[in-house]
Amino acid sequence: MIHRKFNQYVVDCSDNINNHPKKFWNLVGSKQGEKGYPDTMKLEAETATDDKGIAELFNTFFTSVFTKNSDEDVIPNIPENINLELTNLHVETHEVLSILKNLNPRKAVGPDGISSRLLKECADPLHPLLQN
Repeated sequence: MIHRKFNQYVVDCSDNINNHPKKFWNLVGSKQGEKGYPDTMKLEAETATDDKGIAELFNTFFTSVFTKNSDEDVIPNIPENINLELTNLHVETHEVLSILKNLNPRKAVGPDGISSRLLKECADPLHPLLQN
């Protein structure tokens, strides 16, 4: 019965890999008896056995499958005669408080280096200062 249940668990994991990939890869990792990356990695004709070489092969692979947008795609062409000042923008204090309290504390810090967890936990004293 234990053997049957385990086999059913394996089938369920493989059938639901798209919905629960972590569950599948945890099963694979438990069967391999190790975590992390392999001792040897091959990518096309290259083989790496040391940490630096494996990391470089991962980098080569990921840079080959992702594309970078050109500068033209990232920066829109804005005519010079458009006024981009937000002088008439008014935000209510309760809106700022609501936004701060709904921040996801697990997200990475922004360019300002302030974590969303800190902003969320300090929302009450901060929100009046951030309104204007």
